[in-house]
Amino acid sequence: MRNRFKVLLILLTIALNQSLLGQQRANHKKLDAMIVKGMEDWKIPGLAAIVVKGGKVVFQETYGVKNLDTKEKIDVHTLFNMASTTKAVVALAMGILVDEGKLNWDDKVIDHLPYFKLSDPYLTSDARVKDLFTHNLGIGNADALWIVDSTSTKETIRKFQHAKKTYPLRGGFTYQNIMYAVAGEIIASVSGKPWNEFVKERIFDPLEMTRTQALAEDIFSAGNYVTPYFNDPEDGLVEVNYGFADQIGPAGMICSTPHDISNYLRFLVNKGVYQSDTLVKPKTFKYLFEPHSLLGTTGIYPTNAITKPNWNTYGLGWFQQDYKGH
Repeated sequence: MRNRFKVLLILLTIALNQSLLGQQRANHKKLDAMIVKGMEDWKIPGLAAIVVKGGKVVFQETYGVKNLDTKEKIDVHTLFNMASTTKAVVALAMGILVDEGKLNWDDKVIDHLPYFKLSDPYLTSDARVKDLFTHNLGIGNADALWIVDSTSTKETIRKFQHAKKTYPLRGGFTYQNIMYAVAGEIIASVSGKPWNEFVKERIFDPLEMTRTQALAEDIFSAGNYVTPYFNDPEDGLVEVNYGFADQIGPAGMICSTPHDISNYLRFLVNKGVYQSDTLVKPKTFKYLFEPHSLLGTTGIYPTNAITKPNWNTYGLGWFQQDYKGH
């Protein structure tokens, strides 16, 4: 009787696993079809899609080509620009230094970067390390400094002092890329090595992100990278310049691959742990995702028009909002 029970239990387990596998395949098929349709609708040459659930990669596919002329296909090691998700990596790097006691989130910026200066003396004297990550320092947007000017990081930060105060300190929200460049300079000052070397040694290497490049210009020597295109209403997809601006690299210039990003995502959904390796303390990891800036419900992030969230907040390098109540 006991043996019959064991056999029955084994058969039920097999049936359950087959059912789950069948459902997973069906979900993959639906997602795959949606992605292919989206590429057609939005004229996307190529992309990579990754889904992590329960700490594991449950979907990872690459689509299309990295260059329309060569027709080379995208693979799991193809480099894409991470854009502003770079900010979250830099916030994590700062968290590592906080854990090591090298600085605190509430330290004054000028204590670590004496040449830091804003147009308002009070803002200059009271700006804290955390303020560099939350877009609420009180200064108007000055992205033209790096979009149209290719000066050095220090020169970009120096010129930023002429941007005018537009609201009280921590009393508003203006997306501020240049402050992340300041954060990168503090990482360099405190750690004794450039921010790009620090994130490679302390984040990329432990997470086995072996092809990820902190400096965007390094993709050309690394090889296997995508080509940027603009969808012109008249001419269709037109190849454009890469537009890299490593002088404000910590704001959005890290380039990574589908393989490497899947490791990063697993680290995130496992609350800061990757293969038993903890890069930051649980308290620090939680702090990165706490709401540090309270935002309105419209006009903050482009997807709001579609997702219609009930609330928007900003953590340290992360926009946050609900999706259909979740």
